[in-house]
Amino acid sequence: MRSLFSDQFRLMILIVACALLWSLESFIPLNGYAKDRFRRAMPNVALTVLLVATNLLLSFGSAQLATLVQAKQFGLFFTIRLSSWMTLILGIVALDLFAYFAHSLLHKSWLGWQFHRVHHSDKDVNVTTAFRQHPGETVWRMLWQVLAVAIFGLSLEVVAVYSRYPLSMLNSNTPTSK
Repeated sequence: MRSLFSDQFRLMILIVACALLWSLESFIPLNGYAKDRFRRAMPNVALTVLLVATNLLLSFGSAQLATLVQAKQFGLFFTIRLSSWMTLILGIVALDLFAYFAHSLLHKSWLGWQFHRVHHSDKDVNVTTAFRQHPGETVWRMLWQVLAVAIFGLSLEVVAVYSRYPLSMLNSNTPTSK
């Protein structure tokens, strides 16, 4: 499956969009920001770097597992013999369902909340808050993804399509507090 844009181009779009939103928030703030706004955003920028690095590192493990389950024909989807398109659709739904479970448990379990509250504790909510995530939360979410890959026998292609376009990106009804 070929993407409309390269990964580098998509990353550049994200960076430019964040810069534009940051600028817009500066001129038309929803609430009054402190004078040291840039300094207060630095922890979010640092957490973003950690988020990207952790995701990159752990994605290799997910890719290896997806390759292994395909080679061994292990998983639920191999036992029920679905078409390629049905496997893709149901695989994306399964990954998104497991991502939902992971997020819900971050809110409902004591340990999960210790990680997830980093995101919810931002005093100045702005465009950088979306990327404010503890590395432990990233590990937790990846463990749920790997579990879905193993249970359903998802291919690397399914994981790659989901990783680029998760259904949860379309859902803006995510909980905003515990």
